[in-house]
Amino acid sequence: MIVKRKTLALVLILTALVFTGCTAQGGVVNAGWTVAAEQDGTVYTVLASGQVLALDLAQNGAKLWQYPATEASSGVGCSIIRSTQSAGDASLDAVYGEPLVLDDVVVVGSFDGKLHAFDRESGRAMWDYEASTAIIGGVTHADGILYFGSSGGEVYAIKAATQKSVWAAPFATGNR
Repeated sequence: MIVKRKTLALVLILTALVFTGCTAQGGVVNAGWTVAAEQDGTVYTVLASGQVLALDLAQNGAKLWQYPATEASSGVGCSIIRSTQSAGDASLDAVYGEPLVLDDVVVVGSFDGKLHAFDRESGRAMWDYEASTAIIGGVTHADGILYFGSSGGEVYAIKAATQKSVWAAPFATGNR
């Protein structure tokens, strides 16, 4: 009788582990919102899971590209590497502002404190710009300059072409 209870307990624990998957590796730690922007018949979206997608409106939302190249693994197969994902390619942290679509790049601010830029045609990661704290809102563009705010109450201005700061230091608002 004791052996049956121990076996049952072990089976229940293993079942729970299988159904919860590898949330530390593939799960969403800090889920954001699903945000989207449209340009020239393509919707660029970041899902709450941190995946960035380009969808073709003319083809009923057919996926043109996805970053990272494969979805995060979870569940039973979570320990099996199933992707062609490059080192460093990972889903974004929480995103709370819509993507900014420029001529050849899609820019997204993330809770990890970085602006992430993706090639508009392929979805390849192009560059990151690191702020001092989380980026909670969207990014705007004027005269070749990207402007965005951080949760630390700072406003940044960087050149879109070079990712170099325009100001000696971010503008401190004195308030969140």
